[in-house]
Amino acid sequence: MQSQDSAYDFSIGDDHDSPLTIYPEVAVAGNRQLVEDVIADLEGFETASSATPLTEANFDIAVFDTEGLESSLDNALARKREAEPELVPYLLLLPESSDDTITVGTDADQSQEISAVIDAIISMPTTKTEFAWQLRNLARQRRQSQQLAKRERQVRSKYQNLVNTAPDAIIVADADTGKIIETNPATEALVGYTRDELQGRDILTLHPEDEGEKYQQLFTSHVFEAEGGSATRSHLSDGSRIHVTTKDGTKIPVEINARVTEFEDQTLITGIFRDISNRVERIENLESFKEAAETTDVAIFWTDRDGVIQYANPAFEDQTGYAVEEAVGQKLSTLKSGSQSNAFYDDMWETLMDGETWQGEIVNERKNGDRYAVEQRVSPIVGENGHIERFVSVAVDVTDRKRRENKLHRRSRALESAPVGILITDPDQDDNPLIYVNDAVEDITGHSREELVGENARILQGENTDPEKVAEFRNAVENGESVSLELRNYRKDGTEFWNKMAIAPVRDDDGTVMNWVGFQQDVTERKQRMTQLNVMNRLLRHNMRNDLNVIQGRAKLLADNLPAKNQDSVEAIVKNSEELADLAEKGRVITTLLQDRPKREEIDVETRVRTVASDIQGDHPAADITVEAQGNTVATPSTEIDKAIRELIENAIIHNDQETPTVAVEITGQDESVEVEVRDTGPTISDADRGSLLGEDPSQLQHGSGLGLWLINIAATRSGGSVSYEENSPRGNRIQLRLP
Repeated sequence: MQSQDSAYDFSIGDDHDSPLTIYPEVAVAGNRQLVEDVIADLEGFETASSATPLTEANFDIAVFDTEGLESSLDNALARKREAEPELVPYLLLLPESSDDTITVGTDADQSQEISAVIDAIISMPTTKTEFAWQLRNLARQRRQSQQLAKRERQVRSKYQNLVNTAPDAIIVADADTGKIIETNPATEALVGYTRDELQGRDILTLHPEDEGEKYQQLFTSHVFEAEGGSATRSHLSDGSRIHVTTKDGTKIPVEINARVTEFEDQTLITGIFRDISNRVERIENLESFKEAAETTDVAIFWTDRDGVIQYANPAFEDQTGYAVEEAVGQKLSTLKSGSQSNAFYDDMWETLMDGETWQGEIVNERKNGDRYAVEQRVSPIVGENGHIERFVSVAVDVTDRKRRENKLHRRSRALESAPVGILITDPDQDDNPLIYVNDAVEDITGHSREELVGENARILQGENTDPEKVAEFRNAVENGESVSLELRNYRKDGTEFWNKMAIAPVRDDDGTVMNWVGFQQDVTERKQRMTQLNVMNRLLRHNMRNDLNVIQGRAKLLADNLPAKNQDSVEAIVKNSEELADLAEKGRVITTLLQDRPKREEIDVETRVRTVASDIQGDHPAADITVEAQGNTVATPSTEIDKAIRELIENAIIHNDQETPTVAVEITGQDESVEVEVRDTGPTISDADRGSLLGEDPSQLQHGSGLGLWLINIAATRSGGSVSYEENSPRGNRIQLRLP
């Protein structure tokens, strides 16, 4: 081998993820060394182990010298053919005839086989550059053949998938002999024969046996007409339909689209067989339908694709006032009244042109100008060519029914819009279930109409429902009498509410009770106001009496101890007087609130809180009050919410036992509410006060601080909000006021 000192490029010029593998079938040591040296320096190549036999090795290019090729010629030929259509290039190192080169003699047969298998030859001796150039050239051929083979496989796979997934049967036959060559899965679904059963069979055997001559003519004409194009037929030359005969002898009407092609010196005819049983059935039904339409009292007519009336039955004349002779040939739009918009008709035609049935109500105009309502159903009819040919309409006059429905609708709207809950039951059904509830019932109970209808009204009862009042209702129903009571019921979410319920029987002309109608009102708020006012009266009386006793006792003590400088007594008198005044003021505020219904106003909660906090800071300069806000803090609470905010902050300061009372107020705007959280570092409030704050049992109120906490709960409730509590960490209280 000649030396080559200059630099040279050993890359193959293409970017590939993995290197190409070279298999060296080289017997002469010098040649083997040449191969190994070049590949070692050549980027993008690697050497396969020569210890692996040629028949088992994985490689991209094989390099032979004459000795190696002679010893493995048969295997080399086999590997070459096995790889087709991909190219596995073979490179032969051929020695020149000289004293210092390797020479191998071959006979004529060997030479012919070598010519068939070798893709490139290098005369020895050679240079590394020449050898590298040959390998790069063969590498490009190898990559190109792989890409072409991959594309061919993709095309074949795509074509095969299209054929295999086609909904119609596809049969390929020899155009000269009629012998079936190939079929797709849909063919078996159509005729019942497997692919193996059909291959080699005469295609005419798939048609009715007693009409062989007609189908032979069909096949011949299909071959003639489909040359250079395609031909579609659904009828034989005598006008009868084309059928295929299935394996079980069933005849199926089909439409055949045929195309003739040349493939490898063979003329093939490919037929697409489409089952048109449904189409044929529709056409036959249409004929039968037309016969029946002449005797019905429902208007039946059909139009072409453009909406021109082609047929109308006698009932059409009665309904529209147009004689059949007048209507046929006219556009259906003649009946338009203008009640429907153009968009309405556009939507209808879009549905029909998509091959779908349209159904709906239309207000039309009779010949005399009167308007009438019809419930119309329009169906597209597909012709033999697979396209929509006409539209069949059935129109029922519903004018009288619409009048009745409108009247009933007005009554129904009155019930639905009633400000009180209305329920109707059916005593003729088992357990006297609800058969109607209006929107107000849904609002009051939290149950949907679907959840209530079919249930007995006792679905609203619960643990604290008074059984005696339930018994009064039961007795009234048994005796067919009206009754009105207030009882505790339960919403869907389990919360209680006071229900003012009145029921009355609905009788028919004979006096028999047909239904029971009930009227319900949520009177929880009124009941709460009454309870709360009673509590206030009792509480104020109790506290005022006790505090007055204290005042009186201190006054007596002063009287017994004439020294006027007894400041302790004086201070006690002052302190209790102030507490009594504060208690009286809170009582007055709460009593005033409870006497009126809540009024709502939209406010910026942050602004209100900062204003209240600023006022309190002035009254309590030693306190550390901070206010932070984030998000949209606009809410719609009741007008007394300022008092609740003041009570929250002042309570946190007054009952704090630290030198510098610390109160942090955080306002957070949420999706549908605003939360005001007040945190302090004072003593944890008692269980009793916590109950007052949360509104759990106001009847247990015994002192002024609890009254203030109850005021917070009342303001939150009247705002449609809520109050929650948790202990602060490491010390103190966290109270959350949520406002809608």
